[in-house]
Amino acid sequence: MSHPAPAPSASAESPRTRSWWGDRSVKTKILTNVGIAAVVAGSIGALGMSGMSQAADDSALLYSSNLLGSIEAANMDNLLQEMRVASRNALLAETPDETAEKLAQLDELHAEFADTVDAYMATGMDPRRQVLIDEIHTQIAEYAKAQDEVLAPLAEAHDVPGW
Repeated sequence: MSHPAPAPSASAESPRTRSWWGDRSVKTKILTNVGIAAVVAGSIGALGMSGMSQAADDSALLYSSNLLGSIEAANMDNLLQEMRVASRNALLAETPDETAEKLAQLDELHAEFADTVDAYMATGMDPRRQVLIDEIHTQIAEYAKAQDEVLAPLAEAHDVPGW
């Protein structure tokens, strides 16, 4: 009688158990590592670009609100000086026509000042700046009123001591 052959055991099947990764070729292993590195590099690049975009937005806001705001504030200061000079020049003009011309120039400067204030406000406002702009509006309105109602008639009359 013959005896059936014993069933082969797991250890008898393969002298060495191969793992799932171990069965892959060298080419597959290299390409997998390169692919993972590419995905990681791409993710880091996307995060970096996102961060740079935010930095660019922040610098644009800084440029708009600080630098352009400073330029417009300097323009307001210059226009105020020009208003003072134009008012004085109206008093010192030799003829009534020259006085009228200087007073007309003063009106143009008032309009230009209002435009400059609007340009300043366009650079971005916060509550602190809004309070300052409101004060500037009030003070320049009072100044323009004094120039129109007090100084202009004195300049037209060439009343230097009264001016």
